[in-house]
Parts: sequence; structure tokens; C-alpha cells
Amino acid sequence: MRVRGSGGIATALAHSRTAGLSLAVRSGGHGISGRSTNEDGLVVDLSRLDEGGGRC
Repeated sequence: MRVRGSGGIATALAHSRTAGLSLAVRSGGHGISGRSTNEDGLVVDLSRLDEGGGRC
């Protein structure tokens, strides 16, 4: 889920919680550890926060 602001983040967290999904956060950087991915869960992509102007 790509979010552009705090409202989108709140929506993603609420959906993950109510659907019982594991949650991972991706911020636009690269990492080889695999912590920004998961199987059968929700990945919240924060890379668009800078361009969103506070919108969801």
C-alpha cells in the first residue's frame, strides 16, 4: 500500500490490524535483510511521503 500522508498510514495500520495481517514498512531505501517484505501480509510503502504534500 503506497501512502502519501498520516491518514494513509492510519488506514493501513487499521486494515492490517482488523484483517490480522502482518505488517512491514518500506521507506524507499534498499536493504538485503528482507525486513521490508513479508508473505501474506501488508507492506506499507512510505517512499511517496515527500511528494504527497500531506494528503492520503
